Amino acid sequence: MASRLFLDYFDRCKHLDFSFEFFRTEILPMITPKKMKLNPNAEQKIFINQLKDSIVSNLAFNPYFYKFVFRHEELVLLENILLSSEKYDQNKFVQLIFLLHLSKANIEDKTSWNNFFLFLGSINTINTSESILKNDLDEFLHQLKKCKKFTDKIFAVGKEISGVKEIQNNFEDLEIVFISSSISGLNGFSGINSIYIDLTELIRKHRALINSVYEAKAQTVLRFECLRLFVHESCHVLIRQGLNDLNFSSPGLSKISNKYSLPEAGVVAEENIFSHRIDWMSSVMTFNFDYCIEYLTNILENQDVSFDFHKAKCSIDTRKMYLMAIDYKIPMPCFY
Repeated sequence: MASRLFLDYFDRCKHLDFSFEFFRTEILPMITPKKMKLNPNAEQKIFINQLKDSIVSNLAFNPYFYKFVFRHEELVLLENILLSSEKYDQNKFVQLIFLLHLSKANIEDKTSWNNFFLFLGSINTINTSESILKNDLDEFLHQLKKCKKFTDKIFAVGKEISGVKEIQNNFEDLEIVFISSSISGLNGFSGINSIYIDLTELIRKHRALINSVYEAKAQTVLRFECLRLFVHESCHVLIRQGLNDLNFSSPGLSKISNKYSLPEAGVVAEENIFSHRIDWMSSVMTFNFDYCIEYLTNILENQDVSFDFHKAKCSIDTRKMYLMAIDYKIPMPCFY
């Protein structure tokens, strides 16, 4: 209903003054005075309609979004995605999942909002690929799902910070979906029992790495980047499944203490398992290659091992992150 109201109002304002502020304060409160809960187990058609409603209401309740004055033409791309998803389409569905997370983000400048809207339509799933890199990382991630001693550590974090004692999930059922996009800096995001990983970004990183290190080392760095992403996004999946709400915002969890660098579930999972947020691209010239290979091998052999950050000699990632279930980092120019 929220999406339909927005689209109707947006259409009426084609040749009139459009005001998102008027929509959010005068129209939307009549039907949804608070943030919506989104049941991931709902029937598909109902879920998609609720997904679109949640996106609209999230934007209306997000002060980082509504503090800006958006002209009618600046939100045409938002209108397009809400309209074009009337019928189920895999790519449109993935774009809506991305937009759901984006709608809650603490993005502080209008240009970034507009850029995300601009490139939203570039997000597409990759069903087949002749990429050796993609096939290697896909195989690695599917091996990782079977490493119970490692995935149990992620389970423990999810249970602790969500307060849900029993989360029904089998990591082997977790779907790994590779996507392509034109959003530089997008690493991945979580979905319904699924993780979306941007292959375009991994290819960019691979090209940058092989300019300075040999292939084996570049492959190892990318494996660790995928390992980090797996930890980060699967924690988001677990929490939302445990709470039965895909629209949940992890910064609202009271059990995330101030000992973590950011009040964000994925970051909490990373810091529990790796001690810090690690910037693997910046670590490429300093990290202990032999130790890291040994650690990765032990995980894949389902051994119970702990990561020694100091022995690994990695760099801490201090770059700004938006608080959302999207792993996005403002790209470093030297890698593009």
